Amino acid sequence: MPIIPSITTTPVSQEAFGKIAFDVMHHVFAIHDEYGRFFDEIIYKRELSRRMTGL
Repeated sequence: MPIIPSITTTPVSQEAFGKIAFDVMHHVFAIHDEYGRFFDEIIYKRELSRRMTGL
C-alpha cells in the first residue's frame, strides 16, 4: 500500500536537518522546564507544534 502525503515534501541537507533537530530539542527541553513532567503527552505536543509553526 503506497503512502501518499497530503503535502509536498522536499529533501533537506544534512546541515539543514541538524539545525531543525537542534531547534526541536531546544523547544522540547524548554517546554519540559516550563511545564514540568506531569501533563499528558498531548499537552507537550500541542505546545511544541505552536512553537515550531512557521519553520
